[in-house]
Amino acid sequence: MAVTGYQLRRILKDLERQRSLLQSQWQDSLYAFAADERPLPEAVLTDFYTVERRIAALQAAQMQYNQLVQATVRFVEGDETMPLGQAVKLVGGADRLVGMLEKAAKSDNEAGYYGLQARSRSLEEEHQERRLPLGRAGELLRAAADRAAALRQAIAVANDQPVELPSLDPTLLA
Repeated sequence: MAVTGYQLRRILKDLERQRSLLQSQWQDSLYAFAADERPLPEAVLTDFYTVERRIAALQAAQMQYNQLVQATVRFVEGDETMPLGQAVKLVGGADRLVGMLEKAAKSDNEAGYYGLQARSRSLEEEHQERRLPLGRAGELLRAAADRAAALRQAIAVANDQPVELPSLDPTLLA
């Protein structure tokens, strides 16, 4: 059966919301007044287990999809083709790097709490000096942001590719 990454993600999100609702219903199902119309605890457990199994099966299909689909990332220094799963993992690190460089690119007066740390050992002694100039930090930040954007773009394109997953049970997509 042919499926796209977006289809898998949408169904997984729906199932995760369903699981969350069942977790909420669980506590409410444990006690009830005679006139209350609440599901029985065993029914909630059965539904929860069914949803968990569907999530696990779709996550396995998603892993397979992410290995089969190739993402071509258009970096400034040249194109790089990799499995979609690798691009997904790399974008997290790229976003963390952008966050680190955003802090480094701020002037010492804007750096917040961490910028107020003592930068000297005493007034008469050695003072710390900035090792990454603001201008260079800004350049590195722009380059890191471009890399993260290139990864996100490649992921978006790759997730739209239909792929045959013969082992995927079509009832999971309903």
